Amino acid sequence: MRILLVRHGESEGNVDEQAYITIGDSRIGLTEKGWEQAEGTGIFLKKLYKDTGTKEWPRIFCSSYPRALQTLGGIHSQIPQNLFEGKPKIYEDVRLTEQCFGALAHLTYHDDEETKHIAELLTEFSKQAKKAAPLSARLPFGESPKDIILHTKNFIDGTLKRDFDEGSEDLLIVCHGAVIKAFLMNWFHLPMNSWDELKLPSNGDVIAIEGGSKNWSVTKIYDGTTAKEVSENPIEDISHICPDTLPQKPEFK
Repeated sequence: MRILLVRHGESEGNVDEQAYITIGDSRIGLTEKGWEQAEGTGIFLKKLYKDTGTKEWPRIFCSSYPRALQTLGGIHSQIPQNLFEGKPKIYEDVRLTEQCFGALAHLTYHDDEETKHIAELLTEFSKQAKKAAPLSARLPFGESPKDIILHTKNFIDGTLKRDFDEGSEDLLIVCHGAVIKAFLMNWFHLPMNSWDELKLPSNGDVIAIEGGSKNWSVTKIYDGTTAKEVSENPIEDISHICPDTLPQKPEFK
């Protein structure tokens, strides 16, 4: 069984943070470079599927946001029609969308003093909340990392489990960096602190999860920045909980 996780190509928000305000996170698309990265990922996937003798289209899931859908379009444009039989089955899933960072970014770019003061107060409240609970604290009107982890777990436990039960052996998921981190945390039962330890995938990266029956491996197999095949384990430095790392009974007990 194989699951390929692909991060979208370079987006308008990656090169200009104000795009999240002027355009809106849910409407941001790819830059010209992002389209080139998407096509490069498609060329790599064409070679991968051909080299591995894959005869049928993988089942494809994609984030609802334009930059992910456009990335999938760029990938699809590079895969010859005669490589697989029939047409691909593509499913858009809102649970694969990017983490919402809320109101702070919007407030930052306002000029009036009252709005600036509100932004400063909300920023301070957010810092204190994040200090107390870094994984669970939500930005004002936004989402916490824990929200993304739970959305992704719901996607895995529901949709993917159903597809596995129906016999799906090959999946392609095009989404966002935070979602890929959350996917790895859920799939490999990584500890809470791995959210900060996991490296954010680059635009166009491909990460492969392969195996079955609780015997899974994970490898970054394509670097979207350099457009080269690689072989890197993105979770090799993450330590799992074990008896030796559990808190020990304090002396006063």
